[in-house]
Amino acid sequence: MGGKEAMQLILNMDPSARATVASGHSNDPVLAHYQDHGFLDRVQKPYRSTVLSKVLNDLIMAGNTI
Repeated sequence: MGGKEAMQLILNMDPSARATVASGHSNDPVLAHYQDHGFLDRVQKPYRSTVLSKVLNDLIMAGNTI
């Protein structure tokens, strides 16, 4: 099961779930259209600590507004 399918199952169980998709493939269509699949953000591998920190902070802050 890939991230797209996993996210759909998670959202079926909890529509308020927040997640970020990560991939090492620059041409991954889920990365290009991550919001269409229920993700709040995306991270390209290999991770840069500054980018990962910002994305995680954004996820945490999004939870504070729900």
